[in-house]
Amino acid sequence: MQKEQSKQNKLAWDYKAYEHWVTNYGTPEKMGKEIRENTDRWLNYYKEDLGEVSGKRVANLLGSSGIRGVVLAVLGADVTIVDISEENAKYAKELSKAANVNLNYIVSDLFDIPLEEMKSQFDIVFMEFGILHYFSDLEKLANIIFILLKQNGKLILRDFHPFSKVVDVNEDDGTLMLKESYFDKSLRYHPVAYEGFFPKEEQESFPKTYLRKWTFSEIITSFAQQGFIIKKMYEEPNKYNQYIPANFMIVALKNN
Repeated sequence: MQKEQSKQNKLAWDYKAYEHWVTNYGTPEKMGKEIRENTDRWLNYYKEDLGEVSGKRVANLLGSSGIRGVVLAVLGADVTIVDISEENAKYAKELSKAANVNLNYIVSDLFDIPLEEMKSQFDIVFMEFGILHYFSDLEKLANIIFILLKQNGKLILRDFHPFSKVVDVNEDDGTLMLKESYFDKSLRYHPVAYEGFFPKEEQESFPKTYLRKWTFSEIITSFAQQGFIIKKMYEEPNKYNQYIPANFMIVALKNN
């Protein structure tokens, strides 16, 4: 199942992703300059939980365009990104060059990385937004992360709150409409994350992503069962309706 899911998601993310980053975020040269001038803009939310990253080895899993990874590298971290998209890798490599930092970018399905070679190599695993729905085996994902981390290594995972995926929020008045079951376990086709940035007439040509929703209890249980100690959890309110969550973050430690 994961192979089929990853194959479809690679197809989607290898379609015009580089064009999206350049058009909507700026050229690598422009972004590299902005990053060097203001790292806080891109990592301010995580500063307390990341701590001092200089000299640390960081794995940025599903690191996409490399923006966060390059910021971490500018701050002195030794950064490895794993992502399935060649288009993302192209932008990230050009960005790291523009920012004058080194970046190890592995283009691969996370489940296919040379895990034995990378075992216990990282002080921090950092994952941000639109991550968990790309996996149909959450326990295996949690196990891979656990293996990658050194003893007492830290996982920082921030993602869309599961509840936010089953309701639509009216941006004008904040009213809610339930659109599907919170407990639905099926894989479904969805537009790739950046499709909406392109003109309507182009959007029909975009390959779709293949996603699986997870409940909050499934997420926490999957990581806890691998041996992670959950140190902190955050939930962030929806900007259009403060009564419901939009995102969450987990900070967890590997401690055998």
